[in-house]
Amino acid sequence: MDWGEQALLDGRVHEGFQAYEERLAAPEIADHAEQVFRSFGMSAQQLEPFRWRGQNPARKAILVYPEQGYGDAIFFSRFLLPLKQKKCTILLKAQDRLESLFEASFAFCDYLSPDRPHQVDIQYISSLLSLPCHLGVKKYDRKGRYINPPQHHPRAALIDDGDDARRVGLCWRSNVGTELAHSKSIDLPTILDEARRAEGGERSAFYSFQLQPTGQERELFATHGVHDLAPALDDFSDTAHFLSRMDRVITIDTAVAHLAAAIGTPTTVLLTNRREWRWAHDDGHSRWYRHATVRQV
Repeated sequence: MDWGEQALLDGRVHEGFQAYEERLAAPEIADHAEQVFRSFGMSAQQLEPFRWRGQNPARKAILVYPEQGYGDAIFFSRFLLPLKQKKCTILLKAQDRLESLFEASFAFCDYLSPDRPHQVDIQYISSLLSLPCHLGVKKYDRKGRYINPPQHHPRAALIDDGDDARRVGLCWRSNVGTELAHSKSIDLPTILDEARRAEGGERSAFYSFQLQPTGQERELFATHGVHDLAPALDDFSDTAHFLSRMDRVITIDTAVAHLAAAIGTPTTVLLTNRREWRWAHDDGHSRWYRHATVRQV
């Protein structure tokens, strides 16, 4: 853990976000930014002089681009509204699987993709993850709901509205392609035990939000009566709809955790043997999400 992340854990929020800017020099972060800009026929070198560092953006256009994973995009999207309050035009490049959800939640942004070119001159650019630093965020912001899930879904019947059992959503494994996947993940029997303990014996129906469950996990679904939602989860609008219909979500540190908390569903986040500033908490209550609690497992 670097100094900036430690500062964010310790409550020195402004210092932490300032130090977090050092990540922009990392080769993998710089390469990702280059790929984003090239998709618009531009290069990072051309755009570097336009990087926003807190100047007054009123009546100007700022291009905000994604960085790192889906969970970070969901977490840091909370800072789009205070940016908009500075009376600027926000041109947002969202990841494909988040685009429709963000369009419904942050309608004040204009959305960019290679087939939807911008119609205004860009004065500034910023990574989404740089917004809190240059907005001068100085304290934890315990957000309630700030992302709007779709109310309707063509496969809504996958959840039985006639069943009065409590609905509990589960996600236990991180993206296998990420460096921290192993340290974040637990197994299905463990999360089922956690879920039953959390529900305290109440009659519950379990729903899996795990993408690409293994054959062994599917066998356990049948044994434990877990409903598999993966076939209906094509993008995060789908995921948000079904998460919004849960009474509780129990999940490891993944995009599902951030999304469930961001739409206001009561969420329990299970952290393995690692501290994580995004899930900083006081006696188990998240400092960043009003509807999230955190447990070490």
